[in-house]
Amino acid sequence: MNRVIAVIVLSIGALTAAAAGPIDQVIFKDGFSITGRRYKEQEMITDRQNGTSVVVPKARGFDIIETGPKWIIFSNKTQQVGKLLENVRGENEFKMYDRPVIFKGKHPLPANGLVKIGEWNDKWIRIIRVDIPINKSFAEIEQRVHSVSPTRIVMPSANYLWYPFHDTREFDPQLIRKMIATHPDNNQENGPPDADKRLDIAQFMKDAGWFDVALKEIDKARIDVPGVWAKEVNERAEKLTAEIQKAKTARLTVELEKAVKSGRYQTAGELINLFDEKTADSSDAKLFATMKAQVEIVEPRFAKGRKLLRATLDRLTGGTPSESIGALGGGYALGSRAPVLTPEQTTLLAAGEQVLAEIHPDTVERIDFFLSLAEQAERRILNGEDPGTTPEKLIALAMTGWIKGRNGAEQNVDTAIRYWKWRDMLLAYQVEPTINNRRELYANLIAGGAPLPPEEIAQIIGYLPPPEPENLEKRFGVQVQPGIYRRNTGPLRETANGVDYVVRLPSEYHHGRPARLILALTHHSLPADEMIRYLGAEADRHGCIVVAPQWVNEWDQAYDWSGDQHYMARGVLRDALKHFRIDNDRVFLFGYNEGANFAMDLGASHPDLFAGVVAMAPNPKHFNMFMHYWRNMQKLPLYACIGSIAGDSFSNLRRCFEDWMPKGYPAIGVIYRGRAAEWFAGEVPTMFDWMSPKKRVNGTAVLRLNEPVEPWISMRDADDRFYWVGSDKLDKYSTLEQRGGKSFTPAEISADIRQGNHIVLRTRGTQNVIIWLDRNMIDWSKPIRVSINGTVPNGYRAKVLKPDIELMLEQLYKTGDRSLLFLNRLEFPTVR
Repeated sequence: MNRVIAVIVLSIGALTAAAAGPIDQVIFKDGFSITGRRYKEQEMITDRQNGTSVVVPKARGFDIIETGPKWIIFSNKTQQVGKLLENVRGENEFKMYDRPVIFKGKHPLPANGLVKIGEWNDKWIRIIRVDIPINKSFAEIEQRVHSVSPTRIVMPSANYLWYPFHDTREFDPQLIRKMIATHPDNNQENGPPDADKRLDIAQFMKDAGWFDVALKEIDKARIDVPGVWAKEVNERAEKLTAEIQKAKTARLTVELEKAVKSGRYQTAGELINLFDEKTADSSDAKLFATMKAQVEIVEPRFAKGRKLLRATLDRLTGGTPSESIGALGGGYALGSRAPVLTPEQTTLLAAGEQVLAEIHPDTVERIDFFLSLAEQAERRILNGEDPGTTPEKLIALAMTGWIKGRNGAEQNVDTAIRYWKWRDMLLAYQVEPTINNRRELYANLIAGGAPLPPEEIAQIIGYLPPPEPENLEKRFGVQVQPGIYRRNTGPLRETANGVDYVVRLPSEYHHGRPARLILALTHHSLPADEMIRYLGAEADRHGCIVVAPQWVNEWDQAYDWSGDQHYMARGVLRDALKHFRIDNDRVFLFGYNEGANFAMDLGASHPDLFAGVVAMAPNPKHFNMFMHYWRNMQKLPLYACIGSIAGDSFSNLRRCFEDWMPKGYPAIGVIYRGRAAEWFAGEVPTMFDWMSPKKRVNGTAVLRLNEPVEPWISMRDADDRFYWVGSDKLDKYSTLEQRGGKSFTPAEISADIRQGNHIVLRTRGTQNVIIWLDRNMIDWSKPIRVSINGTVPNGYRAKVLKPDIELMLEQLYKTGDRSLLFLNRLEFPTVR
């Protein structure tokens, strides 16, 4: 049998497939879902002797969802068991408008040049002129819209081999409205106004998700088509209006949920006021009630917590509670003489003011015990009774809860002050540039008789604010666009000039609540601030900080895959952690074009830093790079988007997916039909939805993917740690630098921790191996056994390790990572 491959999907041959049909839904293990027509990639096998052909599932073929203008590749091993919902609805519910296209030629697209794009005319035609400087010629591409649906627009060229599909969301709704209004089905220029045709336009706008445009279309139709409408037309208009209002309410509910989850309570309050329960179905009404209840619980508790803490602090300074107690904290009126505070009370007062400044509705539960006892004290005072406790003890309760979390709260003043000293030291430690001074900060605290066990220190670190919080009222840096500021990291080891970057904070950002961070890497053709602007609306909806290093300029053409630029991204991440409250377990990489290559390489080189990678229009270097490094994505989710005619970009990405998919790696590939390597604006909302539920994998979850244990690959000394194991000394023949562009064998490390604290490693191409141990990896009360390549390291005996606090603090200084805290490390020469 001669296998003649005729790929049914992911090829130009499928570009004209019909859009109508049943739709399936795939729900992944983290809750992210995709809908469309599901099938397996196929190929045709032809018997050379008799010419008989049969279509079968393609070897190394993909599971695919076809939806709108794109295909989505995924591994069925990553979906929830039993979570394939078939025939949830049909795309044939949507009306599609099309026009015939007469093809005049099949020329290949012209070479790169200056592009001038014309306007669409009433025949759905536009001319794209390409001025080609190499031979001082030009080409005119005649592009026609073949079909327009609420989910996709197909717009081939009549004279060139080009058949691109677009997401309808990529276009201005007024342009699409103009197109379908000039379609022969709706054109009313040569006839009387037709209300039914106007309702067809409104229906399209509703199906495309442009609800306000659809409502305006109906209102305008009643003006443009005066008089009494026919009964069936009027009923249709009323029904469509009700459907649009219901869809608007459903969207409002989704937006309310996003606002609450991202801590935007002002926005949530505005959305609650807009909700119309008469237009909501039962599921939307239930979700709305849940979100509203959360807002109604959290915000009053936050307000009460602030008032009670303010009142308690004022009592400490000698206020007279009778004047303000009824309002619970408009501030106690100070007496005629403020008391002289002891050093202890001064510390409590300063700490209490800091807690008051940092508290947020989503973090107020950390002072729950303070809130309960403070309320009791206020009631007693109102009744003329002794409050039952002192302001000092109440402030201590708030301090300890704030420092260690709700269950760490206690009233002991000495304990509270001890914890606060640790907090101050840990904040100062992260920004002290001199190692001897850092050591002195720690030594002085210990010498003062305030030691803490490592698990308590780790608790404190997890709740720390940024060590140098930016003044949100008077922003640092130069504003380059509204809400977008240019900053500099300050001197780094690699460059005394530091790295310039731009930053955008989400609306209602607060230093007291950790936010997700997107580290965005751009292309030389797209300024960093402009890319952030493109991401801004979705970043707001999901509560994400976005930072973008200015790593390229107009002359930089390509990411060189050397790894030499990695310090720029890592330096920007470290600097952002100093100034903003960032959730270390929700840091994502986003890259566009060459920035996407940067993002994929950085993620595969340091997967333990990130919760996921989003790569738009990447061209992963397969030869000598991802032919090896694809394994390092085994725990790092990837969302990659490319066009099917992107040449090497498409084929190289496909080769990566052919390795990832059979093993169940958490990667999703999106292929836009007939598109090249470009900015896919319609994909941005889905990318953010994909990021939304994800958190970085750490702790025991990184031990293995499946059997056998997968190796980690390194080809650069700087790629020195993969979660908890690594090497910073590779054999020369295993490094990119020494081998150049020639084929070579990279270094490998396999690692597992088995029962009885037995660490088992296999290495190749390394001169050493380093094991990093966090508090959850081992049983710290029992000896640790180690074997490398089947042999116990020379001179090593199983022993109990003690947590090394100074090592933990140094790692905190270097990385700013408040979540992944290593308490000790082991290093051995490789046993060959």
